[in-house]
Amino acid sequence: MKQAEFDALVARLEQSARVDPGKYRVRVFFLAILGYAYIGLVVAIVIGVLAGLTWAIVNAGSGGVLLWKISIPLGSLILIAGRAMWVRLDAPSGRPLARGDAPLLFEEAERIARTLEAPVPDVILVTSELNASVSQVPRLGVFGWRKNYLVIGLQLVSALHPDYFRAVLAHEFAHLSRAHGHFSGWIYRLRMTWVQLLEQLERDQHVGRVIFTYFFEWYAPYFAAYSFVLARAYEYEADQLAASVAGHRDMAGALIILATKHRELEERYWPEVWSAAENDPNAPTTAISDSLARAAERGDAERFGFWAYASLQERTGTTDTHPSLNERVTALLASEPTPPDEEPWIRLMRIAFDRPAPPEGPPVRAAPRYLGPITASLAAGMDTEWRTAAAEPWRARYAYCQRSRQQLNELDRRASAGALTLGDEWQRAQLTQEFSTAEQAEPLYRALLERAPDHAGARFALGNMLLGRGESEGVAEIERAMAKDATLLIPGAQRITYYLTLNGRHDEAATYRARAIERHDELVEAHQERAFLSPNTEFEPGVLPPDVVAGLVAQLGAHPDVTRAWLVRQVVQRMTHVPAHVLVLTIDGSRLSEKGQEVRGNTIVGALTLPEGINAFVFVKTHADMLKKISSVPRSAVYVRPNAPSAQPALTN
Repeated sequence: MKQAEFDALVARLEQSARVDPGKYRVRVFFLAILGYAYIGLVVAIVIGVLAGLTWAIVNAGSGGVLLWKISIPLGSLILIAGRAMWVRLDAPSGRPLARGDAPLLFEEAERIARTLEAPVPDVILVTSELNASVSQVPRLGVFGWRKNYLVIGLQLVSALHPDYFRAVLAHEFAHLSRAHGHFSGWIYRLRMTWVQLLEQLERDQHVGRVIFTYFFEWYAPYFAAYSFVLARAYEYEADQLAASVAGHRDMAGALIILATKHRELEERYWPEVWSAAENDPNAPTTAISDSLARAAERGDAERFGFWAYASLQERTGTTDTHPSLNERVTALLASEPTPPDEEPWIRLMRIAFDRPAPPEGPPVRAAPRYLGPITASLAAGMDTEWRTAAAEPWRARYAYCQRSRQQLNELDRRASAGALTLGDEWQRAQLTQEFSTAEQAEPLYRALLERAPDHAGARFALGNMLLGRGESEGVAEIERAMAKDATLLIPGAQRITYYLTLNGRHDEAATYRARAIERHDELVEAHQERAFLSPNTEFEPGVLPPDVVAGLVAQLGAHPDVTRAWLVRQVVQRMTHVPAHVLVLTIDGSRLSEKGQEVRGNTIVGALTLPEGINAFVFVKTHADMLKKISSVPRSAVYVRPNAPSAQPALTN
């Protein structure tokens, strides 16, 4: 199913869910049952076949060897299906709180849970994130006895007024009140059952994988769409239940604050933190603590308004189970009067933020009330964890910045002395934008485009820069870049979509969004066609340059277990303008079983540096027919290990 078809299906199902929510949930339930039932049916048939064969052979008095040969793949299919059905739900991570650490938080959580007739939390965990969640983890697996977890992010309690924080808690317990977590967990286990089943069958190259693959290709999109719509319905229901406890305006205000604070941290705070790696090889010691201080600030009114506007302009898509901020807030404030000459987003902001704030002094936040002095100690521990986790990427970033600055200085020196090559000009413009300013980089991009008008990368960079300043001319620049380089179509369409959405031009944005989706579907289909080989796959001689082939051969020669290799071009039906090459390896089988050859071969493939457009496969004895087909292609043999074992006769052209 293509993305456009999936989107249309989701739209139809959302209408059905609104008309009769109860009936819709029953449909999702039975669709989920179908997924389990198919696996059970296949297992039952396999068991029946084994039993029938056993009975027939026992009565015939012979055929034990035949039974043994047949029972191995059938029995392994039963074992794989059984293992896939057992999906473990791990407990969420975080620092556990004792009641004595935060008594007011425990009391508030239990009060809201009882009000909503939800189970009280057994464990409250704290993370560093701008988020909160609840989950139910069965202690006895499929036999239940669920343990309830409430996870609170320090950034969240630092950012929200206590009343807004209560609204968020109410939203999370509303999910438990309506058993959303229990049903969602069941849906998750079914999804993971199919993932584990197909991965194991594919890994083992099991003959029975086709039985499940064809069904799943039909079933998965429908199940995803049905469960997707249900997850959104759960969010609306939880919002309304939370509003009945905390108030509609507080629930709406909490949602807007969280959306804008998320943008501030992701687009401003964390880039500022990592920019320090340009000059300092050591990661900061207070990154999490400083993020809490930033989350707690009122912030600049103009920038806050911009982030709120941007968040409220986003529309619900099919990449997130949560409805858009605009739709959630609009649903919460549906009964509020609308002034005739007020823009919708301003109305939402005004209504949500009617709470009076103290004109001076620090803003009122939930962290001091509900966590008190332990906030600092929790943050200090998370500071240490963050610094440890960031140490290696931080040093890598520092080293990259030092090298890049030296390169930029050298390029500037050479530019002042004479003309640079086209590649040097491109690198200089990019490095200038990264380590200086966009204003300094812009004339470099324009000079490069005067010299090479078809340079897609420079067109894209210039267009992106213009759109960042709110100049619509950037759309045309990115369009020209996409026309010259198809790989820029998705990022280009996404960038233009964001710009148009931010400026309220939703119909035009939808056109670009559709282009990005169409390109994505094309890439997915092309990848699927290239990722698997079948007896019907056709091949022809490769068209790679000799130096590329020589590089591959040199890499293969460094692995003594590789006995032979063939390189061919796959005949494809999708994206035919992009060549698809196949590199096939065979592994020394004198010391390894077929399974061992596959494992060793896949390890070698993972260590190879393959040029774009080449997929590598490991062939063993069971692939003899496919190998014969590939080896018959003229000039396909590219590597034969000296003194290769005679047990694997050479296949030459």
